[in-house]
Amino acid sequence: SFVKRKLLLVAGVILVVVFFISNLNTWLSKDDSFSTLNKQEHSIFQDSLLLTKYIGGVQINEANQIEWANKLKACGMNTAQVTAYAKQGIWNTEHIWWEKEDSANLVNEIRAIKSQGVKVILVLRIALQHEYKDNPFKWHGMIYPKTLAQKKEWFKRYHYWVEMWAKTCEKEGVDILAIGSELNALTATMPLDNLTPTMDYFTNRQKQEKHEFKVLPYQKQLTAKKIWEYGVPINNNWKKYIQAKISSNIKWSKEVYYSKEKKSIELINKDRIYLDSCWRGIIKNTRKHFSGKVTLAANFDNYNEVNFWDELDFIGINAYFPLRKIRSKKLNNTELYAELINGWSNVFEDITQFKSKQGIIEKPLFFTELGYTTKENCTTSPWQGYGYSLLSNNIDFDTLIIWQDSKDKPLERTLAVDALYEITQKDKIPLEGISYWKMSTHNYHKKDEAFMLHLSPKPTDSLQNTIRQFMQPKRSKGYYYIKHYFLNY
Repeated sequence: SFVKRKLLLVAGVILVVVFFISNLNTWLSKDDSFSTLNKQEHSIFQDSLLLTKYIGGVQINEANQIEWANKLKACGMNTAQVTAYAKQGIWNTEHIWWEKEDSANLVNEIRAIKSQGVKVILVLRIALQHEYKDNPFKWHGMIYPKTLAQKKEWFKRYHYWVEMWAKTCEKEGVDILAIGSELNALTATMPLDNLTPTMDYFTNRQKQEKHEFKVLPYQKQLTAKKIWEYGVPINNNWKKYIQAKISSNIKWSKEVYYSKEKKSIELINKDRIYLDSCWRGIIKNTRKHFSGKVTLAANFDNYNEVNFWDELDFIGINAYFPLRKIRSKKLNNTELYAELINGWSNVFEDITQFKSKQGIIEKPLFFTELGYTTKENCTTSPWQGYGYSLLSNNIDFDTLIIWQDSKDKPLERTLAVDALYEITQKDKIPLEGISYWKMSTHNYHKKDEAFMLHLSPKPTDSLQNTIRQFMQPKRSKGYYYIKHYFLNY
């Protein structure tokens, strides 16, 4: 009868599934290449899973914030990042201000997102205004008021701005407040014995020329591409442009690092003690007005110069860490993935050593920004979405990459985030949150935003599922078996 045939069919399917599951471990153990490639992955199945609490990102000009929040939830994520901007005039002055209209619009955005049950992290950022004649070749990480009186006035104004937003965050139920973003020079508060490698580079004209002049043989090629930097197009005379940039760096280091003074380290440390007290004062005052979590969004190359992490809830990092060197031979996907795993291992080894040295080993991490373009080699310079890079493998060659002309390889960024997941699980890294830069529910934004991830309830980009996995139960052994063959074939 029909019923009997249906019962037999169901029984047959059950037997096939049981047979597959019971023999899966045996098949995998006989697959030597799988066993060799995924030893670290095998251990993940047997251990408890670390779930990241805050997963989401920064949106690109979404017209409807309620719709954006609902799409974020539909895609298995729970956190939206919103950004408040203040503006900085000349880089070495106390000239900082903000627009009341921008604040009102942002509050409406926060309310719409929170109304849909989505968590909010508010990040405070400063936009350096490049129309000022003293600001070419500068970015917001180089803001540094010149005199002590100017520093006091700058922090007085900044303190007021942070307090204003702390009160607003408390009123609107914001979950996390980041009190600054990528303010490298102003948040560098760790006492020094010697100049750091970055300091040494910025104070040394010869080192900068040796590095920057490597691009001169490519001058004609770059000029044809109409490359822009710091908001302006580069003219035909690249040598003159590079020399002007180096002179600007030298002048900057003279003010910030006291590079012409005999007791430069002593003067730097005196500044850093003062800056540290300013930030600790801001944090203390913020907690008077805001009961949520408080952090700082430090740049990936600056988190280890911040001395006041003990006062914050997370070590916030804009995590554009270079994960590998450029290679003379093209890597297959398995080789690429292995390098990305190694890259993240090195990153977290450095972070763990820093935390241990500072006595904050239990302090959790929050990647306040994580992002990649869809271009091949994006993991060598994750911060670079436009313009050019001259990459070196530190052995025998340099490679010029003009990013807008690079070959598309969206799989590379997916593998980078997947490798991050594997390492955080294997090494039990306390990564509390990831805010991806940037996301949109509209695919047409891709032409203007190189970092964009298109979000859709039916994913069009494998990166979406890779990010979502940080909030999901652990994956089956079959997943890794499939991934192994995906990487190779």
